[in-house]
Amino acid sequence: MVVEVGQTLRKVYLLVAPFVDNHDTFTECARISVHCQADLERPPFDRADEPVQWTRARYSRLAVQRSLFTPGDLDSWMPEREVGPLATARLERPDRYGLLTLLDARDSDWPEGVPLASPYGMFAMLEPPPRDKWPEGAFRSFPQPQFWARCGAIRTESATFNVVEVDLERPRHVLTIELECPLQDAAVGLISAVGLCPTGPAER
Repeated sequence: MVVEVGQTLRKVYLLVAPFVDNHDTFTECARISVHCQADLERPPFDRADEPVQWTRARYSRLAVQRSLFTPGDLDSWMPEREVGPLATARLERPDRYGLLTLLDARDSDWPEGVPLASPYGMFAMLEPPPRDKWPEGAFRSFPQPQFWARCGAIRTESATFNVVEVDLERPRHVLTIELECPLQDAAVGLISAVGLCPTGPAER
């Protein structure tokens, strides 16, 4: 899938519906390529290594890429309402980059570092309890992707979506955004694309 842009952007945000499941675990499920117009005054290589005239003929654009994996970047699209504990986004994901509070002298660790105790014992993950018996609270989020997932998750009753950020490092003239899936049995649906302009947001 290719989206024509033709705007100067600093960052790109994509809202996607990832159609992945346990068959795609620990694989590169999707790849985003943001094709930008090359700035010959600020080439992405050492100018001394390349003749300027040859460079102008060969480097007219550059691509900023991001590979998306599951788990880590993409969640399964299946909502908790339908699959219960098999859903990969069961709780909201707060900003994990915030500063931790100072520990009290009586505390041994932050709450985020304390292993969760299963109310069903050690075999709950081998044979999950019925959906209507799945507990509320912290254990519901196991294995706690809010502490290591790189993309935000938007949970609805019908599906789970992910927000993917592509940082262009500086304002660049974006020509196209390409979204591709290298796997045979995985797919990613593009819902919306938003670009952060030097002067404000721009939706496409």
